Amino acid sequence: TVVALYQRLASYMNQPGGSLAYFSGTFKLTKSSYLGDVVIRDGTYTCNSDSTINGDLWVPHGGVVLWQGCNVTGSIYARDAVTVGGPKSIIGTTGIAGTGDVVSQNGSITIDTNNGEIIGNVLSGGSVTLSKGTIDGNVRAKTTITGTGATVKGTKTASVTPSPAVFTPTLEAVYQMTNWLD
Repeated sequence: TVVALYQRLASYMNQPGGSLAYFSGTFKLTKSSYLGDVVIRDGTYTCNSDSTINGDLWVPHGGVVLWQGCNVTGSIYARDAVTVGGPKSIIGTTGIAGTGDVVSQNGSITIDTNNGEIIGNVLSGGSVTLSKGTIDGNVRAKTTITGTGATVKGTKTASVTPSPAVFTPTLEAVYQMTNWLD
């Protein structure tokens, strides 16, 4: 009888902690709940009905579309455009610092949510459109900020150079961290 034990130790600096799920390709969530951080490696993340991610949402090679009461208790980090719309979509957790940021590295961000709230900041590497909803933090865009229908409790700053959509770890680092699972 041959018994062998192979150990593979892998660690990455600034690796997100906790549970982590990853998906490759476009992903759509409807009426469900997930506990832990979610990484959509490629494609767009779409949520269209009363769903919650209890953690951060990372989309290193795509965008995000949230509608109809889709909630993320952490923050959203995406490469492309982010839309937070529909009634009662909430990003972040009230009273917990560092949650609720909506960050798009290269795309635009649209906030168009009736009775919805962004607990943190809105940071765009492109433009920001504020139609409806409440943003508790600041709104910063590399290009323009348009719309007056949303309430912004912090400051609004357009034409920010360099881009305000900077975070650690980077989207490419998160993509590489989930690569070994393939």
